[in-house]
Amino acid sequence: MPLPLVTPPSGTAPPVENTVSDIVVPLPQSAEPNVTTQDANIAAAAPPAQNPDPNAPAPPKQRRKRRKAHEIPPKGPPKKRGPKPKPLSERVYKAPKPIQRVERSYDPKKKEEVILYLMHHRVYDPNSNIKAPDGHRPPTFREAAAFFGIPSSTIGGWYKNKERLEAKANGTAPPRTKSKPKVPAAEPAVATPEPTAAPTPVPET
Repeated sequence: MPLPLVTPPSGTAPPVENTVSDIVVPLPQSAEPNVTTQDANIAAAAPPAQNPDPNAPAPPKQRRKRRKAHEIPPKGPPKKRGPKPKPLSERVYKAPKPIQRVERSYDPKKKEEVILYLMHHRVYDPNSNIKAPDGHRPPTFREAAAFFGIPSSTIGGWYKNKERLEAKANGTAPPRTKSKPKVPAAEPAVATPEPTAAPTPVPET
């Protein structure tokens, strides 16, 4: 409908009549093209997905390429070996501490400590039957057992096999074999024919 006219004062230009068709309504800024329609058009233009053939051979696997000798970086200088272990007779003896509780499993260090105690420790016993200078004699297995809290029979076995224990500690003992070596079966004897005696010559008459 037309807007009401306003009478302008004298000496002014007449107003321009506005209609509904002359009014421009700006579009909202959120008005954007329909993205869903564009996606549908792109999907329609794309080729259909192909189903993989189950009977088609699998692509070959890529193997790891081995480096050649000249490609491997050189190693550093070889490490120097430490000093060789000294035999028990040349080692410095240190007085061990008394044992507070009885042990049931013993490591090689404990065996070495007991053997060194028997070899280097001395007990003052002037009335002993063992001849020793100044009345100092080596300890017995019972005295070592009372000191370490280990059965005397176990200590006696260690002292008896001290050379084998020392070689084992130094890494020079031969490895033990759990099974006995198999003895090869004897080959069957072949019967040899007995030599026949030569006929005795008959004297001519």
